Amino acid sequence: PKWRKYILGLFPYGDVLMSAPVFVFTGGFLSPFVITHIATNIGSVIVYTHNRNLAKHTFLLLLISYVGVSLFQITGIIPVYIPYAEEMMQNRSFFVLVTGIVSLIIIASYVLINALNFRVHQMLDEMSAAFFSIVKGTSPVAGTNFFNHLVKSCTDTLHVNRVILGELVNNDKILNIFVQAGLDECCHNKGTDIEIGNTIFERIINNGELILEYGENLPEVDKWLVNGLDHWSIFGVVLRDSNGVPIGIFCVVSENNITNKYLINAVISVFSSRAAAELERKRIDERQKQTEQQLTQANKLNVIGQLAGGITHDLNNLLTVGMGYTNMLVGKIEKSTQLHMFASQVLSTTKRASELTSMLAKYLRKEKIETVPIDLNNLVNDTVLFMENMISKNIEIVRILSFDSMKIMGDRTKLQNVLMNLIINARDAIGKNRGCITVKTVLSVLESESALLQNFQIEPGTYCTVEVSDTGTGMEEETIEHLFEPFFTTKPNGLGTGLGLANVRGYIDIHRGAIEVKSELGKGSCFRLYFPLIL
Repeated sequence: PKWRKYILGLFPYGDVLMSAPVFVFTGGFLSPFVITHIATNIGSVIVYTHNRNLAKHTFLLLLISYVGVSLFQITGIIPVYIPYAEEMMQNRSFFVLVTGIVSLIIIASYVLINALNFRVHQMLDEMSAAFFSIVKGTSPVAGTNFFNHLVKSCTDTLHVNRVILGELVNNDKILNIFVQAGLDECCHNKGTDIEIGNTIFERIINNGELILEYGENLPEVDKWLVNGLDHWSIFGVVLRDSNGVPIGIFCVVSENNITNKYLINAVISVFSSRAAAELERKRIDERQKQTEQQLTQANKLNVIGQLAGGITHDLNNLLTVGMGYTNMLVGKIEKSTQLHMFASQVLSTTKRASELTSMLAKYLRKEKIETVPIDLNNLVNDTVLFMENMISKNIEIVRILSFDSMKIMGDRTKLQNVLMNLIINARDAIGKNRGCITVKTVLSVLESESALLQNFQIEPGTYCTVEVSDTGTGMEEETIEHLFEPFFTTKPNGLGTGLGLANVRGYIDIHRGAIEVKSELGKGSCFRLYFPLIL
């Protein structure tokens, strides 16, 4: 109840108002209870911190009570009840000295407690402002707007110069800065990818959090963080998902020294925890979107398969009959006539159509394979040696084979077809320009959070990886999305069936592996094939 609050608030005033009668009956200017009341006032000010004028009021009343009682007693207005105090009062110099010293003690106590109390109130104000900024900064806003809002609120709350929020990508080797606040033109722009090796961000990941003060060693590659600041302090913390896996970094840069580290640590802890939760939700949404797109793609391919499967067999029979009659017709026409040329062209086209139908039937047929242990290094080496004769002199083909064991279970013929298909595509992407095709084997570890596990329904673990990369023309993102669809091709008409990569994807699925494509226009493409390692 409010009345209780007011009554409790009057206690310190009541105590100090009783000090005057106490001084009168306990020795006046020599009363030992002066020190007791000073201590009581100090305790009251500490306890009743919500009343910021308490120190001023109580110590002023105490000083008035003490000086007033002393003056009234020495002038005889109020009697002195303690004999030794009355005797001491006869010595006026002693009276003035004691009264002055005690008054100075009261004043000094007020100054000291007021200074301490000011710092307490300042900390309370900072905590209150931080609390409201945290509430405002972590308001229920979703998506990129949330991160912008969060980082801006953190900048305003801590009064710092720069706040950077980045997501770890590419197996935690790259920091993608996608939100920042308080940055000037000297700093990186949004969307910048930074390799974290040998940088302050690597130290933050290794330590969990990091406080770096001005004068400490800062790598040259990190100078952009403090560019334009005469003095600086850096506070960085790792963002982790619900499983404790690092997914990002939250970094604060200030031109002032970090004095109240506990408050800053608490504020950054709240902001970074909220950022980590939203970043994890963002990743889950992206994975779910990819899964939905793949499910849609799988349903589309299933419909195409059902449609094509129903007509492939009948179409092939009709083409076989057509080729038979056309072949007989070519044999009965003289080779020198124009009619023979026309009939031969019809026969060639019919054979091409029959081959295309056979390839389609092969793609639609769920082939069963007999897997045997295969040394992937030997397979790659043999395939590259065979393909070198099919690669023109303007293209260099390079092998980089792992020294680790690369044993997998697979069908050697099917896997050779996969590699040959990718190498031929790389050759066509380079064309007549000078370029290089690199075939590399390496061991890779797919963690449980890898998108490949969900996309290909495979288990986490160690995989033998084959990379086929080229320096060709590269592809757009839209092209990559349709890359494994049947009949989709980027080659000119008549030069591609659009079934090569569709078959590659089918063989990868049969081997319970995964395939990953990265490409950029003008910089080439890289296909990564993942196969489970056997021990």
